[in-house]
Amino acid sequence: MNKNDRVSPARVTQKQIAALAAVHRTTVCLALSDSPRIPAATKKRVLKIARELGYRPDPMLSALAVYRKSNSPVSYRATIGWISHKEGTYDFRKRPQYLHYYQGAKRRAASLGYNLEVFEFGSELTTPKRLSQILRARGIAGLLVAPPAGMSIELPLDWQHFSAVTFGYALQKPALHTVAAAHYRDTKRATQELLKRGYRRLGLVIRIRTDERCDNNIHAAFLVECVRAGVDISIPPLFDFEFEECSALKQWIQDHRPDGIVTASPGLVGALRRLGVNTPAEVGVACLSQIQEPGAPAGISGIVENGEQIGVKAVDTLVSLMHHNERGIPEVAMRIHLEGNWQEGKTVRSPSEPRKKVLSTSPSKEV
Repeated sequence: MNKNDRVSPARVTQKQIAALAAVHRTTVCLALSDSPRIPAATKKRVLKIARELGYRPDPMLSALAVYRKSNSPVSYRATIGWISHKEGTYDFRKRPQYLHYYQGAKRRAASLGYNLEVFEFGSELTTPKRLSQILRARGIAGLLVAPPAGMSIELPLDWQHFSAVTFGYALQKPALHTVAAAHYRDTKRATQELLKRGYRRLGLVIRIRTDERCDNNIHAAFLVECVRAGVDISIPPLFDFEFEECSALKQWIQDHRPDGIVTASPGLVGALRRLGVNTPAEVGVACLSQIQEPGAPAGISGIVENGEQIGVKAVDTLVSLMHHNERGIPEVAMRIHLEGNWQEGKTVRSPSEPRKKVLSTSPSKEV
């Protein structure tokens, strides 16, 4: 060997760390994997020695460990907290999208050996401070924060003790890692589907609160696609509406005569039909965030949100944070988006179908 050749330093082993920390090698392994089965003080001491020695996991051994785990029965490891906001009658279980997040997360957590347990905050008995104490006493280090009831919600937990992931953008503070539907790309796809079917006077029907909870991605994507296609963007969005009474929708239709609508409200289709508007011949409707479950409106064209996969991805992200001992509010928050799938229905024409009817543009025309 040439004397100028450099010899790579020997890899620091878990056995060396165990000797310096005066613990068994199994304890080192548990500390490096952030296991709750050992005392926090021991874990902190082992991790400090590992950092000082410059310990780095052997990638080949890590891959072997993953392979062995995937072929072995999963045993219980720890509990992950599902943190839900309690306000009035709000219950995430009554919101189909959020329930799907929970179901996907629970299934994925169980497959990895974790129990997913619901904890609520917002009541007088469960303040954020008290909730932090309960979670720490239970040894729960990983949290999934469910979408809260309203906007501008803050959750002042003792975040330095927890790894955390949230869903969507309703939680204003702190800025946690987020897993959400790809609202921008889903709206882009829905708008494009209307355009390629020949609809040209496009309108947006969405509640302001819904768009805010989606980080305003729905309104933004709709406008961008309309401008890109060179179609009229003078039709204002319908933000304030009640489909049971329909007066605002009726007036909006009379004033602006849209021939295609992007909406996040499946109830729009029934409201249009009650007003005597033919869907899809006169007005095509593409609905965002559809739910595939019994009782959901049938035959509506639009985007089916992969809610359970969003829950699965949230658990995978959280477990990775826990294994790398990444606690507290992140300096740079990740935004992970999962796209939905376009579903052909009966509320838009097929791309090859010619337009049969046109809503009159005359102000005197009654809808």
